[in-house]
Amino acid sequence: MAFGTLKFDTLTTSDSIETSTEKSINTSYLLNGTAKAWTALQTDASSNYVYDSFNNSGHVDNGSGDHTISYTNNFRGAHNYTTGGTQTHTSDSGTSLSMKPYTKATILTSSTRYNALYVHASGAGVSDNEYACVTSHGDLT
Repeated sequence: MAFGTLKFDTLTTSDSIETSTEKSINTSYLLNGTAKAWTALQTDASSNYVYDSFNNSGHVDNGSGDHTISYTNNFRGAHNYTTGGTQTHTSDSGTSLSMKPYTKATILTSSTRYNALYVHASGAGVSDNEYACVTSHGDLT
């Protein structure tokens, strides 16, 4: 059996919802505009539970607020993709939460290490949280 390459410019789907409208999308948007990896996880001290994920081969808790997400399929280059995320901490409603890469050296094609940051009236630092979402966009190898 020979294997070849199937090429097309527009993806058209059937009207499975019965709206009488055929739907189509440019495939370059489909390939370039969608997340190539995402993870929804719990990172507090009681558990490191991955609720759901896509293109995620694992999660490592390196310490409080310090996590590594590994990818099933590698990105093309260490600095050719972006990663961002959000998190919640229900017991601290006045807390501003964000994520940042751990260091430039830890953004790899196969994984991203990040710190979960918080800013509160009483101070700032890194923290584990009840719910975190991490998403990566870029080109896969």
